[in-house]
Amino acid sequence: MPVLHKLALRLLSQPVTSSCSERNWSIYGHIHNIKRNKLTSQRVEDLVYVHSNLRLLSRKEKEY
Repeated sequence: MPVLHKLALRLLSQPVTSSCSERNWSIYGHIHNIKRNKLTSQRVEDLVYVHSNLRLLSRKEKEY
């Protein structure tokens, strides 16, 4: 039971937040605006994915 207790504490003590979703919607709104509203949904998804990963990579490079 001690192992289960430790696992439960780690899993259940995670804060519930929607910041990641809100960030993605913000990026989506920036990419898919009035001037670029003819982009397909797949293209917009791909651009949001690339944008998010480029931000992660740039953060990682600044640490080194």
